[in-house]
Amino acid sequence: MQSLTYTSRGLGRRRNGDRWEAVRSHTDPVTGEVVRMFHTVEGKARRQAKRARDALILELVRARTA
Repeated sequence: MQSLTYTSRGLGRRRNGDRWEAVRSHTDPVTGEVVRMFHTVEGKARRQAKRARDALILELVRARTA
């Protein structure tokens, strides 16, 4: 199984609340195209949202290798 490398592409606040939209991308191993994925993370400040985004990416990598 080929390992995926996730890249963070952006972080933006959603509707001026505690929710943030985290954008990440990876290369599809079958087609070779870059695929963008959108996730919602929570955090009061940008720093907390970045930590939540990084934890999400780490969780995805761990789930992929298990």
